[in-house]
This record gives sequence, C-alpha cells and structure tokens, in this order.
Amino acid sequence: MKTKTLLNYFALSILLIFPMSLKAQDDQALLSLAADYKEAVATLKVPILQLGYLDNLNGILDEETRAVQTGRFLGIQDSLKRMDYQALDQESQYLYQNLDYRLDLHLRRLDLENRFRKLVTGQVDSTSGIYHQPLGKEWYQLFLDIWLTENKTPEDLVLFGEAEVLKVSQQIRDVQKRTGFESDADVFYGHLNDEEFFLTNEAEVIESYQQRSMTVRQHVSELFNTIDFPAVRIEAFAESNKDTVPGQLFITPETIFRFSFFEERHNIQDMDFLYLHEAAPGHAFHAQYNQEFTNAPYNLSSIWAYSGFAEGWGAYVEELGEEMGLYQTPWLKMGKLKFDLVRSARVVLDVGVNYYGWDNQRALDYWFAHIQGQDEIAQREIDRVRRWPGQAISYKVGAAKLMALKVLAQNALGAEFDIREFHHRVLGFGGVPLFLVEKRILDYIESV
Repeated sequence: MKTKTLLNYFALSILLIFPMSLKAQDDQALLSLAADYKEAVATLKVPILQLGYLDNLNGILDEETRAVQTGRFLGIQDSLKRMDYQALDQESQYLYQNLDYRLDLHLRRLDLENRFRKLVTGQVDSTSGIYHQPLGKEWYQLFLDIWLTENKTPEDLVLFGEAEVLKVSQQIRDVQKRTGFESDADVFYGHLNDEEFFLTNEAEVIESYQQRSMTVRQHVSELFNTIDFPAVRIEAFAESNKDTVPGQLFITPETIFRFSFFEERHNIQDMDFLYLHEAAPGHAFHAQYNQEFTNAPYNLSSIWAYSGFAEGWGAYVEELGEEMGLYQTPWLKMGKLKFDLVRSARVVLDVGVNYYGWDNQRALDYWFAHIQGQDEIAQREIDRVRRWPGQAISYKVGAAKLMALKVLAQNALGAEFDIREFHHRVLGFGGVPLFLVEKRILDYIESV
C-alpha cells in the first residue's frame, strides 16, 4: 500500500507539473515568434501605413522584396497557428491575438500589392481618390481594418455615421433651446461667430489654456489611478493658415500643445474639448502609457500605431468634460458638439467618397445638408477623407467602442465598478487594437 501511495503521489505530481512546463514553453515560444516578427519588420523594409493613399501605393516595394516578406510572414503565421491558444497565460493570449491580427493584415497587404502591380507598374499620381484606383474597394477595406481595428464594413459605417449625425444634431438643438435660440437657427449660428467668443491676444490664450490645465489637474485623481500628470507646454503654431488644425500635441520629447492663432484669433468655444483631447487626459496620457509599456512583450505599437485606439481615446475623454470641471457654459460645450458633428459627418463622407465614389459636389451637398455654420472648412474636410481614406473615421469608431465598454462594465459590476481602474485597463496596454482593449475589459469584469 505504501509503495502504491507513493506512486499515486508521483503520478499526480507529473500531471500537475508537466502541463505547467509545456505552458511555459508555449509562452516562451510565442515571445520568440513576436521577436521574429519585429525583426522581420525592421530588416525587410516593411512599409508602415501612411496617411495618404498615394504614399501607400507608391511605397510598394519590388517583387523580390514582397516575395521575401510573404514567405517570412507565412512562416511565422504557420508557427503561430500550431500553438495551443488555450494553453497560453492571459498576457500571452493578448500577444497571440495582436500578432495574429498583424500577420493577417500584412499578408492581405502583400496580396493586394502583388495584384495591383500587375495592373499598375509606374508611379501613381492621380489625386482623384482610392475609389478610382484598381482594386480601390479592397484597398479601402484594408485601410479601414488597419485604422479602426474593428470588424466594420462600409455599409456598417454609413449606418453608424448617419445615426451619430442625428444624435449630435439633436444635442446642438438642445443647446439652442437652452440659450434662447430655439426658433432661429440662423441667428444662433451667427451668434457663435460673435467677437465675444474670440481671444485676440496670444498671451491671453496661453493663460486660458493654463487655467484649464489647472482645473483638469484638480479633478484627475477622481477619474484616473495615480499617474504623474504630464507637464504640457502651451504655445501657438509658429505659422497658421485657414487650414491649420485648431490644436495639436507634439512630443519632441517635451510635451507641447500648439494652437492655431490664424489672423490673431482663437475661438474660446474650442478650448475645453481641444485641451481634453490633445493634452490631458487625452493624447498626453495615452503617450505616457505608451512610453511606459513600449517594451512590454504584447505591445507591438512601436512599429504600428492604431488610430482607432489613439484618436478614439482622445474623442472619448472629451465626454468627461463636466466631470473634470470644464464645459461650464453651453457655449463651451458647443465647441465640442460642433466638431463632433463634423467627425460624425466625416464617417459618411469617407465611405461615400472612397467606397461609393461620390464626386466633390455630392460630398459638398451632404455637408451643407447636415452641417450648419461651418461652410469654411467643408472643402478641407472632404479633401482630407479623399487623401487619407479611413483615418478620419477612427475618432468616432474608437470613442463609441470605449463608451460601450464603459457602459458594459458599469452594468456588469454595479457598485464594484471603479472608473479609475477602467481607465487604467483601457490605457494600460499602451497602443493595441480595439478588440484587445475589449478583451482586457472583459477580463477585468470577470476578475472583479
């Protein structure tokens, strides 16, 4: 009996220990594959997605290089598929999905490049848009998948964009009602351009943004775990024109928020949402997390950024304005709503121009039918979606995803929901695809 008991203990030990050894081996093998992928991207001149479709089409490498890339990525993909996903630990599962997604995109890109080069051998110089290029619809879907990291068809996106246009338009009408302009939209939009809403002294603009920074700093601990509030220097663009963006963050490595001071004017209505989106807790927080997690095994963002996550996060935090002490008047909220309407309309315009082949007049007709008081930027925004197919959609899709995940977590956890932990889980990967942010939040819900 004693010998049999000892043998049973020995057998149990083997069952307990051996699977753990195999598991550790699988995790280590996955890290090696990720390192192999990173090395391939670095040494095989793999092109990073550019904003402009012309840059992407003209950046296609020679046939031999494409063949080498294809062979290398197929080999990594084959090794990945032979792994037991369920045997991996949680962090390794994140890496597996991230790597699998990237490999699929690269192989789709290479297939498109090979077929495109059979049809077009020289430089592409037409600026008419991706719709008018060979394989244009396939290129557009690839751009959507890379920018958004969400499984969205053009048809899905049109329905989403139209719904968002209606929602934001109603929010604007609510502001009209609150401010006494319900019966006259023309007077309302005319009032938005009154001189009282513009600062004309550069130092005064800087001081006003600094005050916003102090306000946000006072509230940040209510919504975020302990984080070193990034120091953000505020200054005007050295040169601005009518097409200069209202504000933008630069990390050089100093963190700098620059604002447009075209014609020595800056719109007060834009200041709250711009600071939230571009500085804190928008891109500055996102960049800080990115820097902290740059070397994490599952973080591949150092070689491929995800706009759906980055711009989605910036647009999402605009919704936190009241909680962070901003949007204290309807007029300050209007800046956010006006630009949210533009982003919503851009979803429809992007698909219309790049997938359905809308000409410029049809795009302008859509703009003027749904956006009032912003005629001066209509052509700029239409030109943008034509030059940069898919990217402008990432703001709305990303923000909607994060809002939906927050509601999901709130409903699932009830009193156990912690907004600070939620935000940490969203940001705590650095830059990853939105579907991995979703998995991370679902794992968070399950762990509470």
